[in-house]
Amino acid sequence: MMGRLPACPRPDVKSCQLVYRGIVENDPCPGGADIHYWYLYRTVDFGGAIELDSEGSSWKWFSMSSVDLDKVIYPLKFFLTNNKIRSKILS
Repeated sequence: MMGRLPACPRPDVKSCQLVYRGIVENDPCPGGADIHYWYLYRTVDFGGAIELDSEGSSWKWFSMSSVDLDKVIYPLKFFLTNNKIRSKILS
């Protein structure tokens, strides 16, 4: 179920909207799984710190027009090429 949540998953995010909750296949990780359950949120006013887990190596803020889909991780490519998800990100 997508839609507005009563609270954001982080206290330093003032407002957010759940854009996608579900499975992304063909997303291999060091642990051996290639199917992961993702939560994708849209926020417009984030002032907190970015925290990477053990699988993350870097992060970057970007404009949608500057994304090179051949150079991003598969889940990001999945989200940005799915028209329904992309339209919710841009709304």
